[in-house]
Amino acid sequence: MPKARPYKEMKVAIINHSDTRGGASVVTLRLASALADAGAEVTLLVGRKESDSPLVVQGSSLRRELSFAAEHLDIVLHNRLSRTNLFKISTGRFGMGLSRHKAVEEADIVVLAWVNQGTLSLGEIRRMARKKPVVWVMHDRWCQTGVCHHVPDGCQRLKAGCGFCPLLRHGSAADLSHSVYQAKRRLYGELPPPMLSFVAVSRWLAEAPGLTQGRTEVIPNVFPVESYPVTPAMSRQDLGLPEQGRLVVMGAARLDDPVKNFPLAITTLNALREKDVTAVFFGNLRDKSLLDGLRIPHRWLGPLGSTREVASVMSHATVVLSSSRFETLPTTLIEGMSAGAVPVTTGHGGQSDIIDDGTDGYIAPDDEAATLAMLTDRALHSPFDRVAQHEAAARRFAAPVTARRYIALFQRLIKEYKQLITKS
Repeated sequence: MPKARPYKEMKVAIINHSDTRGGASVVTLRLASALADAGAEVTLLVGRKESDSPLVVQGSSLRRELSFAAEHLDIVLHNRLSRTNLFKISTGRFGMGLSRHKAVEEADIVVLAWVNQGTLSLGEIRRMARKKPVVWVMHDRWCQTGVCHHVPDGCQRLKAGCGFCPLLRHGSAADLSHSVYQAKRRLYGELPPPMLSFVAVSRWLAEAPGLTQGRTEVIPNVFPVESYPVTPAMSRQDLGLPEQGRLVVMGAARLDDPVKNFPLAITTLNALREKDVTAVFFGNLRDKSLLDGLRIPHRWLGPLGSTREVASVMSHATVVLSSSRFETLPTTLIEGMSAGAVPVTTGHGGQSDIIDDGTDGYIAPDDEAATLAMLTDRALHSPFDRVAQHEAAARRFAAPVTARRYIALFQRLIKEYKQLITKS
């Protein structure tokens, strides 16, 4: 049966730095596909195209290279020639000129995703929003801050409009973080909704303090729940897993990234009371000696090369564990729940957007290993129905669900923008 196309008159231009590189690129391409499947005419405009999706169009490679170099040279010069924290900082001072691209000019609405590292400048965003509504999807905290994507531990400078930035080698009251903060504040002040609106992928991100507080809607990322069946596509033997026993799985792009708090996971697993349990890890691990302190059976699978492998590991798992210091919207928990596992996690971030605590997973009220171990034991002893877990994930994250929410938002903003232009 052909798909209904009730939104065929709506043209949507989405801008992201890439279509494959990084988590924001993956979920943005999924969003583009979901909107296209719902009937919108969608173009995903990127600085670097690597997929074969017909929805994706690449901007000028030369302009990408020049703007990327200009942004990072500017940061180094403002940081007294230091490259320290170079890729933890973005300024929005240089862009590829995408505001003049045909896909943007013809769109009814423009969606910005992760547009840093020279993809778009704040000036380009201003030019776009003066012609049509712009929706900015926040995948981290950069829209809320001066120059950082994740606020460093202990930093309180956001309350004062940044300055004295701990990511800069010699911060000052009027440093790069403060000047970019002020530039964003002026931009947002000039462009109230419906000219410029923000979407956060979790309530935690929407409620975080900063420049966008109070003007942000929450719509989660699209997730391919259908690709994570509760019945494994691959056997334990094929995956290198033990033939018997329950599995507690933890996965990440880099397991020993400080944000993942891997030492807390090790301490938690050592404190389990349930027996016949194997810990399973996948992802990069630079320091393999971290596993030496684990006192229960364990397997490290390294990076997994396909969704099929990740889905199969999760389908064999009883629990998916996250010990992170913070997460915007932790994908591994959605992967585990979609495949029927019980998520157990710390609570700093968007975990509550995924889990109904006590009903389809557990969120620890503190960062104590004893608490995480107790909740993991509970999940191992009395796991939830796997089909119900899959259905819970589908209700929250399946592509048609998210697409409908975005299209409803787009329709409202387009209407309000036309009314604003008429009045002016």
